[in-house]
Amino acid sequence: MTTALSGATTTTYSTPHGSQTLITVESDKSPRDYRFPLALSAGSTAKVEADGSVLIRDIEGRVTSAIVAPWAFDAAGKPVPTTFRFEDGALVQRIDFNSSNAFPLTADPSVQWVPWPVLAITGAELQVLAGLTAAVFVGGTWAGCTFSKLTGWIGQVVSQICVVIGVGRAVSAIGIISGAFKGASLVATKCYGINLAKPSAPLRDMPGRDCGF
Repeated sequence: MTTALSGATTTTYSTPHGSQTLITVESDKSPRDYRFPLALSAGSTAKVEADGSVLIRDIEGRVTSAIVAPWAFDAAGKPVPTTFRFEDGALVQRIDFNSSNAFPLTADPSVQWVPWPVLAITGAELQVLAGLTAAVFVGGTWAGCTFSKLTGWIGQVVSQICVVIGVGRAVSAIGIISGAFKGASLVATKCYGINLAKPSAPLRDMPGRDCGF
């Protein structure tokens, strides 16, 4: 379902375990806040974590679902600051763009659970990700799931992996991805899915919309 707003469009589609919404921001005159009603079962709570993700817990404190930290990029591939907050029973995504950004912007997490965590990534992006080696992580520092030596979209991808499986497993997973897919014959404009629970597993074919096509 696509909903046209003043200066923006939200597109929501079903996934095997819920739904996903992509926000397309048309200009620097567009709204910066986007509200999504959050229906919680009785006794459940939702909290924005230090890494920007949202954890939903039941009445006994067990995590029942999660929303990974949001991301946003402008049309030139430049990351745009974006955060979650709660307001009047809704989850609000704030996108802090300005007139220097190239429009349109696209915002939304791209990790889905089907039922394992799957990272949607283009062939071109995967070729770069698979080219990372352990040496990249030498001499850098982690601040939550942000690594000091990786910036731009590749830093965002690594951050998304880290949010889902943790720092230690993220570094290990990237090494496995490199071993499994470096030099692989990939279509640059095709959308692939990496099983983050088993990174060496065969790639999944993902809908182009999961990669922002």
